Amino acid sequence: NGWVHFDRIIASIDRAKRKANRSLVCEAEYDLVIVDEAHHCKNHKTLGWQLVNMLKKRYILLLTATPIENSMEELFNLITLLSPGQLDTAQNFRRRFISRGDKLKPRNVDSLKSLLKDIMVRNRRSETNSITVRRYAETIEIPLSFAEKSLYDDITNLVRRNFYSNENTSLNHLSLKVLQRQIGSSTWAVAPTLEKIASNDKNPPELSKNLKKMAAQAEEIHDNSKAQALLKLLSGISEKVLIFTGFQRTREYLVDFLQNAGLKVATLHGSMLRLEKERAVDDFKNSAQVLVSTESGGEGRNLQFCNVIINYDLPWNPMRIEQRIGRI
Repeated sequence: NGWVHFDRIIASIDRAKRKANRSLVCEAEYDLVIVDEAHHCKNHKTLGWQLVNMLKKRYILLLTATPIENSMEELFNLITLLSPGQLDTAQNFRRRFISRGDKLKPRNVDSLKSLLKDIMVRNRRSETNSITVRRYAETIEIPLSFAEKSLYDDITNLVRRNFYSNENTSLNHLSLKVLQRQIGSSTWAVAPTLEKIASNDKNPPELSKNLKKMAAQAEEIHDNSKAQALLKLLSGISEKVLIFTGFQRTREYLVDFLQNAGLKVATLHGSMLRLEKERAVDDFKNSAQVLVSTESGGEGRNLQFCNVIINYDLPWNPMRIEQRIGRI
């Protein structure tokens, strides 16, 4: 019952919102609640948002570098946690401040800024004097092998054919987007997803057959052109390097690939326990040249001793790229 016995509590939202803890957390009265990475509470339908909203609190401070990712409504949901009614109702907010046809484009900007100025403080990095180095970004284009290009084209054509289809198959918009993102990451990432979709009973026999064929193609490709280019790139870098991927299978593949090439590699991913993550960061700081991390593994980690980041694959959301870069 630490929730009610201690004057100060530091806890993850995931732990606090669990059924076993939620009632205890909400019984206590807090002078101040601080929500770090507050963008995780951008959706008012989630347990995280509902928990923060229910807490008995005198003051609340939300901290985030990415308050809006998909829609201006996310801003409304965060502000409602701070000051319910500050931006009127959700319906009126949409009508007054969100452009039709573009959920990320605000209308009546001056009026919106006026409503926000009493409760929002925006600190730009350039104003903090904490960033004293410049970013140098380089895009490296890599030609795919014949087998990789063939598989990539097959998946791209599958996505194009089915994205606007009304047929009742397992290929919904989400699964099609995931396929396109995974094949952009590695053949290792896409293979199990192809297998999983192929096993769905809703599929016509021909579709399942094609999906299984593509999954087999993916499993047969053992040498990835990107991985070879990565190894060549690392051979010319004497500093520590953080490598990000959005997919667990790609992370596993890269760790094995780089270790077999003789590199000292540390790794981070979301399934690790907190102490395991601490040890991985220590290994990277002290002995490993390379850290291979997923997004969930790297979030909130301070890796400021590292100056080089490689995005092995790119998130489609630019805010996630900023989150990655913010680690170093």
